[in-house]
Parts: sequence; C-alpha cells; structure tokens
Amino acid sequence: MERRPDVLVVGGGFAGLRAARDLADAGRDVLLLEARDRLGGRTWTRPFAGDGPPVEVGGTWFTPEQVEVPRELERYGLATKTYEGPRRVRWRTGGELRDQLPVPFGEIADLERALVTIARDADRAAAGTLGDVASLSCTEYIEQLAVPAATSDFLAAWWVMIGGTHPDRGAIIDALQAIANHGGVSGLMTTLRFAPAQGWTALAEAIGAGLDVRRGAEVTALDQDDDGVTATLAGGAAITAADVIVALPVNVLPDVAFDPPLPAATAEAAGTNAGRAYKLWFRARGLPAASVAAGAGAGVSWIYADQDLGDGTVLALGFGYEDPSFDPSDPAQAAGALRALWPEAELVAYDYHDWNTDPHARGTWPTATVGKAELLTHERFPPHGRVFFAGSDVAPHDAGWIEGALLSGAEAASWALARASSV
Repeated sequence: MERRPDVLVVGGGFAGLRAARDLADAGRDVLLLEARDRLGGRTWTRPFAGDGPPVEVGGTWFTPEQVEVPRELERYGLATKTYEGPRRVRWRTGGELRDQLPVPFGEIADLERALVTIARDADRAAAGTLGDVASLSCTEYIEQLAVPAATSDFLAAWWVMIGGTHPDRGAIIDALQAIANHGGVSGLMTTLRFAPAQGWTALAEAIGAGLDVRRGAEVTALDQDDDGVTATLAGGAAITAADVIVALPVNVLPDVAFDPPLPAATAEAAGTNAGRAYKLWFRARGLPAASVAAGAGAGVSWIYADQDLGDGTVLALGFGYEDPSFDPSDPAQAAGALRALWPEAELVAYDYHDWNTDPHARGTWPTATVGKAELLTHERFPPHGRVFFAGSDVAPHDAGWIEGALLSGAEAASWALARASSV
C-alpha cells in the first residue's frame, strides 16, 4: 500500500523545496509531488538554443537586500555571480534612439518631476496609504503624471521589468512597492545584481537531492476530512497525508479541485495573477557587451547584453509582455524586436520558454489586476483546514522573487510543525 506521509508538499519550486527540506530536517516524513520532470518551478537553467551556454529562461536575479538566497547558496557550496553595471546605455523614447540622455533635454524637468512623484507614491505604497491609486494601470498612472511622449516611453519601459504584463493590464502598486523595497527609483537600474553562478536549477536540485520527490506527479484534487487530506493525481492514483502544503502558482490553483471548496476570498483571488511576460535570449553580432537598451520597442522593451561569447557574438536577454501584435515564436519578429533597440545588430539565434502557455505556470511573476490590487496578497491565502498555501505569488515579503518563495516555504514548514506539535 501507498505509505501515508506526515506532510505532502505539492509543487517543486523553491517554496515547496524549502518547506519539504525544513520539515525533513525536523524529522517529519515528507513527500514532495512535482508535475514536471525537473525542480525549480518558474526558474529553469538550460543550454541556450539546445546546445549553447547555460541561460536562465525563467527567474534570474536576487538583490543586494535579500538574505535567504545567499544562505541557501552557501549551504550547498554554490557560488554567486555578480552583474556589474552596464558600460553603455541606449534608450528608445519619443520615436528616437538616444545614446545619452533618455529624453530630449527640454523634457528633463518633466522627467525630474515625474520621478519625484513616483518616489513619493512608492513611500505611500510602503505605508499602505496609496488609496485608489494602487489599482490604477501603469498606463493610467503615467497619464496622470502628464508628461511628454519621450518621458512617458522611458517610464513605461521599466514597467516590463516589474509588472511583467501589458501596461494596460497590470496595477501600478507592484512597481511602486518594488521601488520602495529595492533602493528607490535608482534601484530600477541597480537592484538586478546577483544570480547563482551555476544556475537556479543547480540550487533547486541540490535542495531536492536529500528529499523524497516524485516527479511527473500532477495533483488534480485535494479532499480533506477529519483524518487527513487525500491528493488525487492525474491518472487516478491517490495519496493521503495528515497535512498538505500547496506551493503552486496562483494561476494554477483553479486547476485543482478542493473539497471542501476554497473560502470565498481565496477563490476570488485564485487565477488573478496578471503577469504575462516574455523573456527572450538573443545571440547576436554587432551588439555591444555589457550594455542595456530600454524604451518603446517592438515586442521587447528592455535588452541587457550579458555574455561575450568570444566569437564575435554576444548573448543578450530581452523582456517584453504578451501582446497580440508580437509572436515570440516567429524568428522574424524576434529579429525585429532586437533591431528596434539595436538596428546595427544581426540576430544569429534566439531562445525562450513561453511561461504563459505552460500549464504548470500559466503566467510569470505576480502582478496585480487593474482595479483589484487587493486580490493578489498574502492575506487572501490563509490556511484552509489542513491545507497551507505557499509560493512566490503569495509570499509574506518579496513576492515574485525566489527570496519570497524561500520565505513562504519556511512559513509553511513552521505551520506544519506547529500543527504536529499540537496533536
């Protein structure tokens, strides 16, 4: 017969891995179920275009303020890669490419005024006093700033690095909170500083190496009663445990049948992550290494030229968002996105993973829905009987980062240990 573990952990991203590891360290019998054939959730280190150098097709960075990730890397003997500041910066604003100031000299005063307002609103967001402004879309917020076209393009370009969705569809609260939490307005340029040198997948597999992990195990239903929780897997198999930690992306929760049903507040929030980013890796000639380009591009609004491969080509990372006018699977459109910011560059190859259609992600990092900024919060996902919700999307702090996932996993483990000690 199938053994009955003390705790089932559903989802092998960093929240699930941290929860399972901490529980196992405390002597609990834990089984981790992962629908994919790999660990790491929405992080994934893989060879570029199948046979190139390793790249992160999912989450990439951690910041100078974060502490959980460095602790994990040190624990498993993994090194940290430091990203130095760009040596060259280019902007596409107001319909022009600019290699010095991001806006025309005549708009400098407008840009300064906008940045002062944004910094003030970021402080209000941190204090919880932003009010109805929190639910404005990025587009609506910039319109209220009443800035000229080039300044508007400059501000909107940075949104894709924070909101990860079309500026019309994501609430501005995410950008303002990120500014408050990571170095102020200048943090938009400096916070993406560190990453695991061997890649996030190496860290995920290191954490999972000592755990009981079942891969290819997709949970379709969770039924709880006074005796425990039964998880039904795709294919019909069932496993029962005393408690369950659900560490799945918010947009995947509607795919799981809960009995008893989720509380109304949680059910309303499930599936509301508006994050729909695209992340493309370009290998190109004629592209300067250690450069950043940002602005109103063609499908991609931000490109960071990372690795000089030593053969006249450079690997560059581009960010865009889901838009009917851009198909990232089309090589011609990918090349056009690169040329919009670097017309002198020649695309050799590119790679990406579509997290928006990935059935185990259904989107990217958490972004609040316009008009409903209160839905995608930690408070909307309290314990549901014997079920605890964890993950980067619902983290108590640093939501959307691997740091947040680790914090959430630690919180989940503490909950399960407290329940065990109360029995």
